[in-house]
Amino acid sequence: MSGPMPDEIRDKLKPKAIELRRQGWTYREIAGSLDISISTCSLWLRDVTAPPRPGHEQERVAAMWKSRWEPTHIAREAGRQEVKLAACREAGELSERETLLAGALVYWCEGEKDKSYRRRERAPCLAPELLMLASSRVRIRA
Repeated sequence: MSGPMPDEIRDKLKPKAIELRRQGWTYREIAGSLDISISTCSLWLRDVTAPPRPGHEQERVAAMWKSRWEPTHIAREAGRQEVKLAACREAGELSERETLLAGALVYWCEGEKDKSYRRRERAPCLAPELLMLASSRVRIRA
């Protein structure tokens, strides 16, 4: 529409615009549907609050994030597993002394940092592998 809008048309369209806005339509959607300008929508609807649009819930955002990053995380974790297996094959069997030194090193480095989703340190007393290693090294004399 060009030029000023006739009163009878405005009086018919404004209530429709208000109703559409209350249903959650955007200014652009209302303007396109009623063939009016976005600035007219803004003028008519500035005091009308729109309900939150569906589809922007936390679950949807989380699903979008997961679909975007999950392939990257899976590929990264597969690479880590390959490196670990190669290191295990290369190291081979450890002697009792090497096992003791490895346990001391693990304790000294303060725990496990092998979380595929979050890299952080953990108290060494909570690492089950370290507890098993320590219990295998302790000899109780009767």
